[in-house]
Amino acid sequence: MARLRDKVALVTGAASVPGLGSATATRFAEEGAVVYLSDVDLEGAEAVAAQIRQAGGGATALRHDVTLQPDWDRVIGTIIAAQGRLDVLVNNAGIAVLRMIDELTHADWMRQLDVNLSSVFYGTQRAVREMRRAGQGGSIINLSSIAGQVGVQTGLRGLFRQQGRSTGVHKVRGAGGSSGPDPHQYDSPWHDPHQHAESRAAAQPRAVRHHLRGNSHGVHGRSSGHCELCIVPGQ
Repeated sequence: MARLRDKVALVTGAASVPGLGSATATRFAEEGAVVYLSDVDLEGAEAVAAQIRQAGGGATALRHDVTLQPDWDRVIGTIIAAQGRLDVLVNNAGIAVLRMIDELTHADWMRQLDVNLSSVFYGTQRAVREMRRAGQGGSIINLSSIAGQVGVQTGLRGLFRQQGRSTGVHKVRGAGGSSGPDPHQYDSPWHDPHQHAESRAAAQPRAVRHHLRGNSHGVHGRSSGHCELCIVPGQ
């Protein structure tokens, strides 16, 4: 299997195991991509990257606070300096402050906005810029939880649609050519941190594999998530 042979991919929030970021990075590497894993937890990202390299894949870990624009400039710049281009960006990094609305502080609210919404703008803006410069097109994949129906994640989906219109990006949503939003159900430590780690580790890579295979039904788990994909055409 080499559907991503020689593609250069950046996956944010890739340190957690189990986790969609680490599972995505691992699967991309299995498909032949050169993968960059970024996270505020550099040690965790490096552990995942080391496992990918041990399996024969190409992987590099980078420390990355997705809420900081200078960090985006540094990470993207490092990739361009080493590879000359960026073909795929997976905006996976996200957090959830699980408190009732009357207990949520302003700092909590702003932190979620910064990580879950602003970071996607920062990354997408820079990725589109580099993909256009290279002239080979590329793909940008945004992940969100079932909360994509409401609240902060609704803002994420709206932001992505607007970016598609304003930058000439053609967006394909769902899997297997589905024209509508396609929920991909997956296990997530966000929703049940006490679930047995081995069962989560087994389920999450399957969710990623299902999506890459174009299965529109996803994997049944404890929660649902949404994936939005845009394709940046080459010149």
